[in-house]
Amino acid sequence: MSGTKLKNGDKGGRPSIYTDALVDRIIERISAGEPLQKICNDADMPNCSTVQRWRRDKPEFTKLYLLAREEAADSYADRIMTMANELIDRREKVTREEIQAVRVAIDALKWAASKLRPSTYGDMTRHAGHDAGPLTVAVEVDRAIQARKLADAMRRKIEAKRAGDDPGFGEDELSDDEIAESVYPLATVLPKTH
Repeated sequence: MSGTKLKNGDKGGRPSIYTDALVDRIIERISAGEPLQKICNDADMPNCSTVQRWRRDKPEFTKLYLLAREEAADSYADRIMTMANELIDRREKVTREEIQAVRVAIDALKWAASKLRPSTYGDMTRHAGHDAGPLTVAVEVDRAIQARKLADAMRRKIEAKRAGDDPGFGEDELSDDEIAESVYPLATVLPKTH
């Protein structure tokens, strides 16, 4: 029927003309968590290849589509909670097979949600600076320079004492830890970061 003309002049078949009303219907269904393939299987919807072409050729559609996919993650999270609550409500009458089926469905929905909106549902923790901006490391330069000068002075003093320039100093008077603390006072001068 796709090549035959109808009485009103339409060719028939699936819609392929980009309209705001058609886009709104598609975006709404994607936001609700429906797979694009299922949406495009409906007779009143365009083919998947048409929608994919819109994603490539129409930046406004691409933006709406990506936002709808992120919103689908929220829908998946809601479904997970609904499934879990239904199982809890019926806990006395639930079979092992039902539990396993729900577990598989929940795992699939969790995976999809984590991929579509990783910042909310992903496993990775994101560390950010002020106002969710990038982390910055601030070093007090003057204190670092002062600590470096102190470390160099202490190193020279210890080397002089070990070389015998100070007759009142025996090699065993400072432990390795004490020497490390003296030579590298940055650890004690600069603020701790952990």
